[in-house]
Amino acid sequence: MKMKKFISLIIAFIFIFGTATTAFAENAEGDIVVLYTNDVHCAIDDYTVLAAYRAELVSQGNTVVVIDAGDAIQGEVIGSLTQGDAIVNIMNSVGYDYAVPGNHEFDYGMETFLDLAENKAEYEYISSNFYDLTSVSPVLEPYAIKDVNGTKVAFVGITTPETITKSTPDYFKGEGGNFIYGFPAYPGGMSDEIFYENIQKSVDSAIKDGADIVIAAGHLGIAETTDGLKSTDVIAETEGIDVFLDAHSHEKIESATYKNKNGEDVILSSTQTKFEYFGQLTISADGTMETELIDPDEIDVETFSESAQGEYTKVKNIIDKYKSEIEYLYEGIGISETTLVAYDTDKSWAVRKRETNAGDFVADAYRAVTGADVAIANGGGIRADVALGNVSRKNLMDVNAFNNDMCVLEVTGQQLVDVLEHGARNCPESLGGFFQVSGVTFEIHTYLESPVITDALGNFMGIDETLERRVQNVLVNNEPVDLNKTYTLAGSAYVLTQGGDGLTMLEDAEVVESENLPCDSEMLIKYFTENLNGVITEEQYGNPDGEGRIKIIDKHVHKFSDSEICACGKEKADYSGYHEAMERYYELTDKYKDVLTEETKDYIREEVQKIVKEYLGGTGVKNNYSEDEQYILDGIADGINEICDYIEEGIADGTLTGCEHICHSSNWFLKIVWSIANFFHRIFGISPVCDCTMLHY
Repeated sequence: MKMKKFISLIIAFIFIFGTATTAFAENAEGDIVVLYTNDVHCAIDDYTVLAAYRAELVSQGNTVVVIDAGDAIQGEVIGSLTQGDAIVNIMNSVGYDYAVPGNHEFDYGMETFLDLAENKAEYEYISSNFYDLTSVSPVLEPYAIKDVNGTKVAFVGITTPETITKSTPDYFKGEGGNFIYGFPAYPGGMSDEIFYENIQKSVDSAIKDGADIVIAAGHLGIAETTDGLKSTDVIAETEGIDVFLDAHSHEKIESATYKNKNGEDVILSSTQTKFEYFGQLTISADGTMETELIDPDEIDVETFSESAQGEYTKVKNIIDKYKSEIEYLYEGIGISETTLVAYDTDKSWAVRKRETNAGDFVADAYRAVTGADVAIANGGGIRADVALGNVSRKNLMDVNAFNNDMCVLEVTGQQLVDVLEHGARNCPESLGGFFQVSGVTFEIHTYLESPVITDALGNFMGIDETLERRVQNVLVNNEPVDLNKTYTLAGSAYVLTQGGDGLTMLEDAEVVESENLPCDSEMLIKYFTENLNGVITEEQYGNPDGEGRIKIIDKHVHKFSDSEICACGKEKADYSGYHEAMERYYELTDKYKDVLTEETKDYIREEVQKIVKEYLGGTGVKNNYSEDEQYILDGIADGINEICDYIEEGIADGTLTGCEHICHSSNWFLKIVWSIANFFHRIFGISPVCDCTMLHY
């Protein structure tokens, strides 16, 4: 049982003095309590605590309703191996009343989900906007009403229309390839307005059926969700909803208030993900409503009633049975000398917004096992960290929890570049379709507007050629990408051939391998055991930010030609200290072009180039530097940085303006910095711009 030592000590202390209490919120007898979860993603252990908590509330005379807002049955190996059946069985044992299908409820196919919903779940799945498009009618009941001592509480289910592309589009199609299942806003020209109207119709119908309180359970989210489809959009465009229990974007929201269409307050709450919390909505007898989040780790079940502890044990026995059936997956198959990072420390997805070592590892596995030129892994498909220490099959299977089929396509360089551009369109904001890569490197210039044109749900529709591309300097295996050349590209079938994440530019690409490939998680295991010999090394994967395959550039920097950088006109210079000094100069002059004269700009640039070139004997930038050379070149870059920082501060506070000499400034620190620069002037015999040897501003 989960217990915090500190809480246990407090409870024991109180018990000694005759006032024992339970570690959960106080409720007046007769309150209506709604317990809610979302985005559990197969984190099954804490269903035990939820079951006990529910039973304890019931034993105190409360009426309790339990609802899940989606994405319960997928996310770890226990879900994928049982096609969601184990999770549904566990939820049955907890005593859930309702659930809303999230996008990942469909990951095992439409037939499987409908079987789970209609034949195996003892609770009711509800969704007001999941439609059979052939009959233009809801597949599930749009809402359900619970009558509690004369108070009627309606629960309206809402599923994100993003499900089409954030699950597998083919699962929503019939034999002829046409969509036979869908959601308002997609497909067939449906709009955001129809999406809102559909929800409003269900709310109105529930109120007409006598509902006193309307609770929307929506798998919609706020962060990362398409504009117009967010939970906050639905609140703003509807009326009659009292509380919105949100999901999909894995946000921790204990209680927030938003205005509806009529300017009335609507409470919104969401429980993050993986049972970090579960939620409690308390509806008091006077009609007041309050939401709170509860950490399962802070619940001491041993203080609960005997009946509640019995519920804990009942659910735990079911969970233990499933665990025993996959016990072999917990056996160690090697070690990791570092942590492979999928999450940031705030529990947001690192792999959906930048390169990480977990992303490198997954993409490397795909490329190594398939032998493709390039491999991509969508950030939304990387579901777990790999911790430092022992590594089991389950650890790797939880990273790629979908058991996706894999394939290799033959694509042109142009198609590859378009794929990368599409994946980078939201960067630095999070996106499930952000691609981790192997065999390719590139830059994402986030200060540029994305040129990608998509439909309402993120399907690639083309490139706006009037805009500069964000993805630049693409190298395939260290060679500039050839837009007309063909390359082999490995990835999941979900991404490459089934329309997942909207890669419509690959619809005509030839599939060169698929039949004999292992699934994604098996590729990770194969790569780990055979290619890495069971060791994820610190040397190869020790940097949590990855190897540097994806460089995110968030500000404009001047790009120098070879002739600008190398005195002898050699090929691309590769000394970063020199690049840093020159780029820092241009950053400064671009930002403060109204203060710096053209004469000054030219002087700084020429002087920096002279210092580097003359120090190296006029041979230009070279590949290998001695320790002393590197030290001096780093000093040049640092000196430029210090001067730039001073100028920024001086302009900000008004102490440096127009054509003042830096030497006339009262800033003693700058004088020291420039004295060092002047020292290099004397060594290299470079004439200063004025008799005080200072830069002229």
